[in-house]
Amino acid sequence: MLEQRMKVRPDHLSAIKSAVDTGFITFGGASLDEPLKEGEGPKINGSAMLARADTKEQVLEKLKEDVYYKTGVWDWEKVSESTLLRRSGRGLG
Repeated sequence: MLEQRMKVRPDHLSAIKSAVDTGFITFGGASLDEPLKEGEGPKINGSAMLARADTKEQVLEKLKEDVYYKTGVWDWEKVSESTLLRRSGRGLG
């Protein structure tokens, strides 16, 4: 799956940039099995992101437009979501 991920990554990053620019995605990246080691590639086991929307359905529908979803990079059976209460500033839990 890593080969497929790397193949379509430029299209994914272009779409994500647009989603970041509009404020829909506030954070994202690959999740790893272990910290990066010098001279080795990342051992990617998935993705993580924070999205801003009114409903869970809006987030899922937007993600279904992504090339990672369309080409099977994202394992849709393993998708999990949480609703977060946003706080600003340092020291807030």
